[in-house]
Amino acid sequence: MKKKVFVTVGTQLPFDRLVEAVDKWCEHRTGIEVIAQTGNSSYVPRNFASQAFMHPEETAQLLANADVVFSHAGRGPLFSGLNAVVRF
Repeated sequence: MKKKVFVTVGTQLPFDRLVEAVDKWCEHRTGIEVIAQTGNSSYVPRNFASQAFMHPEETAQLLANADVVFSHAGRGPLFSGLNAVVRF
């Protein structure tokens, strides 16, 4: 079973370095499925699926199903990630 990785950079600023770093990380990895929300980043990944913006419900679903999440750690992705794993 493939490990699911979700990358999210939010919607405010471009995070090309993060997107590019994950893209390079994926080059020689097998057994992973990566999808990213790349926001205003101009770097286009070659090794995983991405889209600039996602509906909040889609983001929540990807967070809930991810084994690993890479994020720029802004307020939105942080709270969304916590909400995905902590149920009150």
